[in-house]
Amino acid sequence: MKPHNTLKSTTLAFAALLALPAAAFQYEVINIGTLPGSDFSLINAINNNGTIVGTAFAGSESRGWQWNQQNGMNEVYGFGYDRTTAVDINDQGFIIGSFTEDSTTKGFRYKNGAWWHLSPIPGQSESSPSGINNLNQVVGISDFASDARATGWLPILPDTPGFALPSYGNQVESSARALNDLGESVGSARLAGSQRATIFRNNNTLFDLHGLLPLGTTFSLAHDNNESGWVVGQFTNATDAYGFVFNLELGMVTVGEANDQTSLVAINENGQAVGSNGLADAVLWHSSTGRQSLNDLIDPNSGWNLTSARDINDNGWIIGQGSFNGVNTTYLARPTESVPEPASMSIIALGIGALAVRTRRKK
Repeated sequence: MKPHNTLKSTTLAFAALLALPAAAFQYEVINIGTLPGSDFSLINAINNNGTIVGTAFAGSESRGWQWNQQNGMNEVYGFGYDRTTAVDINDQGFIIGSFTEDSTTKGFRYKNGAWWHLSPIPGQSESSPSGINNLNQVVGISDFASDARATGWLPILPDTPGFALPSYGNQVESSARALNDLGESVGSARLAGSQRATIFRNNNTLFDLHGLLPLGTTFSLAHDNNESGWVVGQFTNATDAYGFVFNLELGMVTVGEANDQTSLVAINENGQAVGSNGLADAVLWHSSTGRQSLNDLIDPNSGWNLTSARDINDNGWIIGQGSFNGVNTTYLARPTESVPEPASMSIIALGIGALAVRTRRKK
């Protein structure tokens, strides 16, 4: 049998070990920035194709924008108005937002240079959409007075009148924030003395989430839902704010700790939810890991501080607000591929100059 060159094997093993990265970070961060000529942006939504929408601000003006890796950042056609927004986008590339005309806010649906007005409920003057699903159904609110009403829009083109979503008999106002492809939307309804997280069901009924929250809850709001019926949001009591996750399997789950002011604002089909806390820290939640700081999952030497997470798609891509080298900006955080990480080494003398090296893959 040909003898092994143990010293040579050991040298090669050490060389291979040194070539491995010192740590495997779970997310890489990309600087999205803002439109040229603007002061800052709010980033709002990402679809499963990786297209992002947001709103850039310069003085009293605002401009909606969209971004993707192929074309970079471009303004959503502004209709000649000084104030426009882009708040959500579906997988077909339809964008929703609002524009201001004669001090009146009006909603729109937009794609590839064409736009369609989203009219308010008959009898109300203003409309503001907030969520669109892949069937091009839209939800939001009509009017901004004390009688604001949760509103839905069907995918009828070119002009789509709004219709009122179901309401409690004694409610003061309501709003819808998001909807899934089953046509169920989530938001809140304000009754005398409390604002209550609510599911607006597609059979024209309501499901009160507020009543499932801990005793002493004074305010609650549902921000997002997925096709499996999971809902995320936030609630407050007399002293603190918490996030929540609800589904029929888990029931109502409180996310966060006393004094850290957690809020969850988006959830994907994998049950990953994102949001922020009062410590200006972007957070990621899953039932298997609990709540994690997104800053703990990126390279600490990258120059990034991720202060909030605004949305997450089904690929696990996360968008939000943060700072890069001390400058406030918007970001996209993408999961990295799993990279082996040396967790331990054993060096054992086997004879004259003989060494054996064992590496272990991190679980």
